[in-house]
Amino acid sequence: RLHLGEKTGLQLNRQEVPGFIPRPGENPISWRDGDTANLCIGQGFIEVTPLQMTVMTAAIALLVLLLTMNLAALATQIVSVTSPDSGSNS
Repeated sequence: RLHLGEKTGLQLNRQEVPGFIPRPGENPISWRDGDTANLCIGQGFIEVTPLQMTVMTAAIALLVLLLTMNLAALATQIVSVTSPDSGSNS
């Protein structure tokens, strides 16, 4: 969950607004078939702040960095275990 449409919780002295991300079945709008497509491209009943988008982008970048680092560490372990140089000479 990326918390779009919510305040970030940063200390901004009441200068931040929550915004709005609609969910199916939520008032005051009635959800139509095209609303999902519109939201996917950032149009329709969506209100986010530049700060919320920055926090979301940073969270995704951090997740990708952590996944990449974990995959690289796992690949290094696999290579060291399966490498013919790591075994004893027979």
